Amino acid sequence: MYIDPEGKVHHVCGIVAEFNPFHNGHAYLIQQAKALTGCDTCIIVMSGNFVQDGSCSIVDKYTKTKLALLGGSDLVLELPASYATSSAENFAFGGVATLELTGVCDAIVFGSETNQLSLMQSIAAIAFQEPKEYLAQLKEGLRHGLSFPKARAQALWSYCYSQEKLGQSNQEAIFFDEGYFQSFLENPNDILGIEYCKALLVLSSSMKPFSINRFAVAHGKTAEKTNHFTSATNIREMIKKEDSSWKNYVPDQCYKILQNTFQQSKPVVTPPLLTHFLQLVQYQYKNKLLFSPLQNDFFHRFLSADLSNASYEQMIQQLKTKNMTQTRIQRDLLHLLVPTNFSYTRYQTPYYLRLLGFRKDCPYLRKAIRQHANDKKIPLITKVADYPKRLKKQEAIALFENQLQYDELYALLQQPQKPCGYELKQGPVIL
Repeated sequence: MYIDPEGKVHHVCGIVAEFNPFHNGHAYLIQQAKALTGCDTCIIVMSGNFVQDGSCSIVDKYTKTKLALLGGSDLVLELPASYATSSAENFAFGGVATLELTGVCDAIVFGSETNQLSLMQSIAAIAFQEPKEYLAQLKEGLRHGLSFPKARAQALWSYCYSQEKLGQSNQEAIFFDEGYFQSFLENPNDILGIEYCKALLVLSSSMKPFSINRFAVAHGKTAEKTNHFTSATNIREMIKKEDSSWKNYVPDQCYKILQNTFQQSKPVVTPPLLTHFLQLVQYQYKNKLLFSPLQNDFFHRFLSADLSNASYEQMIQQLKTKNMTQTRIQRDLLHLLVPTNFSYTRYQTPYYLRLLGFRKDCPYLRKAIRQHANDKKIPLITKVADYPKRLKKQEAIALFENQLQYDELYALLQQPQKPCGYELKQGPVIL
């Protein structure tokens, strides 16, 4: 909430998103978020040029920002890549912490496959409190070679069922069906919903969570389409195959911008150059020309794999194990190219706010955020080149320069490539 000079109170909701790319479902989410919360203003915390599964965004973050502003949002902040390309826990925490740092957010809104907000909050409370029985079950699952998501789902079910933490009313009885519970914890947006609710607890935030039922398909699913709604994954596949029907699933004005963008540069979808970079990095690590922060089983499998003639997809297959998801492998490959200190993200609020764009008809929103950031001694970065003057803490400088490394990599992967130092010349998108 903030008050403008005329004394009008503005209520603000926040959304954490990737918008890869922005589509009709995202426009619906923003519209419904304002209606559901009674807010007249919406802030987006958005991942930039790389997204949570470790892949490249199909268009650059400034194009995504313009689409988000055209699609109903009022201001866009960047989620630093060290959060945006991390686990669901870190991704959600970074997003919620960024909204909290604005000092104006009343609510956080997110899409959900089931819209079972009370269940998400109950599970979040358990994950936050970490009872010893739950931790024992989690360690047992990991010891038996389960991936972390599966081990956690098993531990949560075992703990909830034995402790009856979710109640046994008729309305909640379905939650005690193991099949339902396990499938619930496989829904990517429901998982993120749990993590958003947990982050609110970690931060002792007063923001209120709201969930909205997703249309058509879950995040990451392909094939299904309903009227003018489908997943971003589907849209990316259509764009990749040059199937022009993708225009039916994005707002008209956003389609024009995307079409114009693709006429000037190719969509960024796992370019071959990424594979060559990984082959080069493997050679450098093998010959001790580089030091990797990832001294783990994955790193040693990466060193011993034959990547000489492998495509990106073949690399992933070579590195796959039963306790590592494909998404985790993609993220780890990205982090071999851009080493990232995740001690800056685990329950650590960002050291700065990065403004990607805003609407001119909300001038006092930006001023309210800047005032709160100044009070909390959190720099608000508008022009990238100003960061050496604006950032004082060594941790903040390290986090921002790490972000610049991700952006330089993305500039090299674009076709045509952007020049070195391109990001340093950028300022916010203004509509």
